[in-house]
Amino acid sequence: MAALAALAALGVGLTACGNEDPSGTEPTGSGAASPSETTSTEPASEWKVAELEGTQFKAPPDWSVSLEDGVSYVMGSPKDEQGYRAGRGIFNAGSSLALSLDELATTSRDNVIGDYSKVERLKDVTFGGTTFFHIRGSGEAQTYDLYGALVGDVEVSVAWSFNPDLATQKQIDGWINQVMPTFKA
Repeated sequence: MAALAALAALGVGLTACGNEDPSGTEPTGSGAASPSETTSTEPASEWKVAELEGTQFKAPPDWSVSLEDGVSYVMGSPKDEQGYRAGRGIFNAGSSLALSLDELATTSRDNVIGDYSKVERLKDVTFGGTTFFHIRGSGEAQTYDLYGALVGDVEVSVAWSFNPDLATQKQIDGWINQVMPTFKA
């Protein structure tokens, strides 16, 4: 999560999703990506692969996927008719000191950087057999959806941010749901 916070501090926008109780530890709502709403069909071979620490996501061919500084993958949504990308997901994976998913979620929520209102933890979701927490917030300039999981002692996260002037929440959820169900550990 330190890498995620560093990226946010450098001006790389992040996105999180979630509803939580007042203690900030238990999920109570539902997020954009729920197991019942997603399909886990195997993406075609032309999909782009982002792989870190033995975990991976795939993005459709019209997305951009690039490894930044050898540390994080940036997965950019498809370009619109003017050539702009409405948003991106930043995929990180690395060693974690968290002992549980709830501990990781609480720490992640407490470390959200940016001008976001109503930052909440949503209901946990499962992708590729792995349970992810989901934190969501919104701001005037961008949305925030953060998914995180523990795979052994490796922390996996994807922080999604989108410009709400370029995409509706339904479009944003659709883009997130194109990538998150492709998770493999």
